[in-house]
This record gives sequence, structure tokens and C-alpha cells, in this order.
Amino acid sequence: MQAMELVSREMEPPISEEFQHVMRDISYGMLMEQAPENMEKRVGINDFSLVVTAVSTSLKSWILSAKLSTAESVCAAKF
Repeated sequence: MQAMELVSREMEPPISEEFQHVMRDISYGMLMEQAPENMEKRVGINDFSLVVTAVSTSLKSWILSAKLSTAESVCAAKF
């Protein structure tokens, strides 16, 4: 998430605008996995799918890490 925020702030348009759109979609409740896929459809460049794959993989890792951290906290609290 931090990397997407950085790109949305520091890069030049149009890529910064696209990442701002992704961040906005997520903040409005869109699934984190869906927002980058929608960006890929908007951009419409075949090679851009590599960027989207990297972003999606990163988000999935972040989600899994957050879930594991939460589960560990719950388990620790019970014992």
C-alpha cells in the first residue's frame, strides 16, 4: 500500500493519476484485488499487465500478512 501511495504522489501523470484512482477505489470499498485489475483495463496497454501483476501480488502478500498477524494476536490473547 505504501508503494502505491508513493507512486500516486511522486510520479508524473498519467501513472500517478491511475494509482490515485486505485487508492480511491480501495478507500471506497472496492476489493484490493479488483482495483489494480480495473486499472489495467483503463490503461489498455498489454505490457502494463506486468505492472498490475506485480501490484496484485504485493497486495495479496500484504493481505495475507495482515491476516496472519491478526490471527497470531488472537491466539496470543487466548493463551
